[in-house]
Amino acid sequence: MAGTSKEEQLVRRVYAALQVEEALAMSRLAASCPLVDGLYLQEAGSMLQLLCAPSQHRTDILKWICSSINPSFAHSKALVLRSSSPDVLTKEIAVLGQELMLCRADDLDLIRGEASSHRQLRFLEQLLTLVPGCEKSAGGRVDPEVLLSELYAAENLLHLSQMLRPALDPWPAHIKALRNGATSSLKPNRKEAGDVATLLQLTRSALEQLQSQVRGLLPPAGCDPQLDPSAASGISSVSMNQAAWLQSSLRECESLPPGRADSVDAVT
Repeated sequence: MAGTSKEEQLVRRVYAALQVEEALAMSRLAASCPLVDGLYLQEAGSMLQLLCAPSQHRTDILKWICSSINPSFAHSKALVLRSSSPDVLTKEIAVLGQELMLCRADDLDLIRGEASSHRQLRFLEQLLTLVPGCEKSAGGRVDPEVLLSELYAAENLLHLSQMLRPALDPWPAHIKALRNGATSSLKPNRKEAGDVATLLQLTRSALEQLQSQVRGLLPPAGCDPQLDPSAASGISSVSMNQAAWLQSSLRECESLPPGRADSVDAVT
């Protein structure tokens, strides 16, 4: 029943942690410590039989560990009703394990000792690390190989796959809308580019027409103009204002985004 060498290392580590915890409990004069008192086990198979095979001794060990983690557990209804309903204590331990995020409330096979030996030993080891004063006695450091083997265990593969490939997009809804809006705003709008190109062409035509009209109002070269100074000033001012406005409009139309430049050139 000793199993693989890794399982032997794990069971010896848990058993050693129980021995240390019992020594601490006895030093505190704790009453009725049902851990490994009077047991001098040397073989891994005997340790597995004690810790993983269903028995009243194993149940008492679990009950004592849970009471050490949560003192109120010793006064729970499970201990009062255990004699009439043995399953009540099992369910209470499973509920505590769920609160500690070590198992589910329906993992009754784990509490009864009917699950795999490796799973039971890992559960016991994690429980012992939560006992006050026993943090350093349950292994000191976490074995990376043990963690990897648990992560890639058959019962955890489904959760691992869902974690690596989530069915839902992790982005919140408002972030999705912003991303979609930014993407669509970068796409060139051919209709809008065509309208801008038409406006640009009309502006150029109006500017050329205005320039020809201004040239027609100017006196021929070498001729002394006899225009009224105020009229000449008004015509010049209007012409300059219109030319400036048209040139400003032309510059605005020509300053198109890079994504629309090709469309405008094609139209013009």
